[in-house]
Amino acid sequence: MNKKILITIGILAFCIILTVGLMKLWEKPEFGTCKTDEDCRNVRCVGAYCDNGICKCPPGGTGDLSRVKVASVYQKLMNKMQIDIGRTTDDTINILKETKTDFIFRAWWRWSPCPETCDQLPQHLRGKCESNGYSYAHLQNAISEIKAEIPNIIITGAVPAQKIDKNLWNPVTGEVIRYPKTWDMAFDPSEWGFTTISKTELQCKFAERYGYMGENTDCNTYDPAKATAYFPDITNPEYRELLKAFIEKQIQTGCDGIWIDLLYTNIRTAYILAGEDEKHPAVIESVVAVENIVNWFHIKYPDKYIGSWAGKELPFVAPKLDFVTLASFNREEILNMQIDEDLWDMKISRAQSKFPNAPMITFIDSGESKAPMYYFSQELSSEQQSQFLRIADDFLQKKGVIFAYPVHGLYMSRGADTLAYSEHAFYDSLAPEFQTYETIKELAQSKSKE
Repeated sequence: MNKKILITIGILAFCIILTVGLMKLWEKPEFGTCKTDEDCRNVRCVGAYCDNGICKCPPGGTGDLSRVKVASVYQKLMNKMQIDIGRTTDDTINILKETKTDFIFRAWWRWSPCPETCDQLPQHLRGKCESNGYSYAHLQNAISEIKAEIPNIIITGAVPAQKIDKNLWNPVTGEVIRYPKTWDMAFDPSEWGFTTISKTELQCKFAERYGYMGENTDCNTYDPAKATAYFPDITNPEYRELLKAFIEKQIQTGCDGIWIDLLYTNIRTAYILAGEDEKHPAVIESVVAVENIVNWFHIKYPDKYIGSWAGKELPFVAPKLDFVTLASFNREEILNMQIDEDLWDMKISRAQSKFPNAPMITFIDSGESKAPMYYFSQELSSEQQSQFLRIADDFLQKKGVIFAYPVHGLYMSRGADTLAYSEHAFYDSLAPEFQTYETIKELAQSKSKE
């Protein structure tokens, strides 16, 4: 046989062997023997489980959440409400066990600067920090205790992409950043050639919407030095490093993933200002910036999860997310106790077209103004709330959407009159004013058995 042919056959055989070997390397490995999922707690992947006596990682590669059956909103793992009512971490663990929770959504909501420990704050702020359980040490301790009892539970934190505080610090480097440097990181329409609205006007609109007004009273006299925060420019490299640091800190403290709120707001703002021109440099660079954050996360944390909204308004935006959240129920659906199937079919179809392999999650969203959680908690009786949970859960389960049950912590808005335990503006399913926990437990346990 021709020598060249032999050499060619040899090279082909070597390539086939090498390819097969590399494919094996990319497969999720199997580890040891086991009798229960708890025996797999030290396996080096999120969600390791016991399958016929062998510890396995979830199939499908990085970001696979196909094993999640029960998701719960528990925001935060430690907060003032729990401290006031005497709920310990052991109590929280019992709640998570009773509801068979696989996935805690928004376990930590970093809205304002969060210290490593409360001792780092000035003396007059330490008491408030301790009473609210708002330090990374509180988060780390809570996660450690929960993981010791429920090792395979997936805990996701949360950060906003629509806010940069006037004065803050980088939780990873410790660098303190103050006004006016933070104002320089705020979105400025003029930098992109937009002349229909000034930076001050745009920032004041966001301040009114999200509660950043501070000492300002109206937009005619808006002064950034008197605001508490601004809408950031995600294309600003310094701001992106800050956002990454906020994410990184939660992962360092033990979170298995992160959810970024309003990740596309920068893109959407630029898109509107550009007359819905998706090719405008401001839009393109904002898209690149978002992808930069998501790609950075996957490279740095290949065994962790990242999610955000599905972003229905922007069909050209689809970063590689591990899970997506769908827009919540609207006012009419909640008050009429009837889900708009056509609307949800459209939301689901859009999400699947952009994120075909990402699990879809929805929850009763909250906000400063009258968001869905306001109508659910304030305008429905306790019995009606339980009824709506049953209706929504049945509907979503048939549609393949994970309903994150409102177990604890979602803000009911500034206008809430019915408060949890007569004092707190955050929803709690065990509070005497709401009493939906038994319904949630029943639905979750039924789903877990399936």
